[in-house]
Amino acid sequence: NVPGGVTLQGQGYGSDPSKELYASGGSFITYCGARYAVNVTGHGAALRNFAVYDRYFVDQKDQQSKARSLKAGCQTKAKGGILVEADQNTTESVSVSRILAHKFENGVAFELSAKNGGNVSHGVYEDLRIIDAKVGINISAWDQNSYVTSNRFHDGIIESDKEGMMVYAIFADGQAHRRVDDNQFWSTSIVPNVTSKAHVYIKGEGTNLNLQRVRIEGQGMSVADKGLPRPLVVIEKESSGNIMNGILEPTHVQALRSQNPDIDFVTPKWVGVSSSQVNLFDNAPFYSVNETDIASWKLTGAESYKITKQPDTEKLYSDHNVLRIKLDKKEPVTLQPKYELPWSIAEANYTFGMYARSDVRD
Repeated sequence: NVPGGVTLQGQGYGSDPSKELYASGGSFITYCGARYAVNVTGHGAALRNFAVYDRYFVDQKDQQSKARSLKAGCQTKAKGGILVEADQNTTESVSVSRILAHKFENGVAFELSAKNGGNVSHGVYEDLRIIDAKVGINISAWDQNSYVTSNRFHDGIIESDKEGMMVYAIFADGQAHRRVDDNQFWSTSIVPNVTSKAHVYIKGEGTNLNLQRVRIEGQGMSVADKGLPRPLVVIEKESSGNIMNGILEPTHVQALRSQNPDIDFVTPKWVGVSSSQVNLFDNAPFYSVNETDIASWKLTGAESYKITKQPDTEKLYSDHNVLRIKLDKKEPVTLQPKYELPWSIAEANYTFGMYARSDVRD
């Protein structure tokens, strides 16, 4: 247990932290127990420059692994690695830097948890490295009177090459409106090869994360669902106000984009909603329109048609109009920009996409 005002300081986690029992040296905590290896419970506590390691070996069917487990003297599954907790209290301004959490394959590597009216807020977590966990980072407010808000994660990496082991890299859940709010990740790499649910999973009314210039990648996700793609990011319908940008590959985001318009990834699998950031087409929201013309666009292939703006109830996204193009007879038509897109070396590739609906199948 690390109470308020106390700093737990190591001297780094060695030159090769993937080695079992950290044979390369460094400061590390090996844990054998059913709870969390490190529990932070007060204001201003700090963890610096060490590794925390679960001594339980998950594959008990493998005789070599089982022998190592017996030798290490631990057959107890840890609930997790590091817990920053507020239980009927407020835990603020916790500082964590250069920490490795390794092999928590049956639990959570790092957790921010508020319950019984608790509040975890304004913590700073820098260069956190997580290797092989069931859940990488869990951010949860467990009841309607508890909050986890305005915490900052800078840099760091969540990784795993073990198929079928990691369920979520980042999981966020609040039990009432905006109980998990404004928790930020800056320049974090979220790169397990595959997760069984999603790399980032967000649920709860108003629950949101702010992911800035992150890298979310997992090549195994392209065939994870019986040969079909599995989304890297899942945002449940009650969640809103998520902000995300950076690099996303090879799959996609599953979300109600009207509730999360500020999601703009650099990827061939995503079309952003925010025209000011990613949309290079002039008049993409269809502001200037009359019955026969759309400014900066041309319609060809139809002899006669009528263009009308649809009412606000038909809008997919705020500030974007929906058009209805009524044809006098069934014939193929083409809608395309009147002007070429700008070209530069930095913008040699483009992603094209549109949202369309027809009352005629196929």
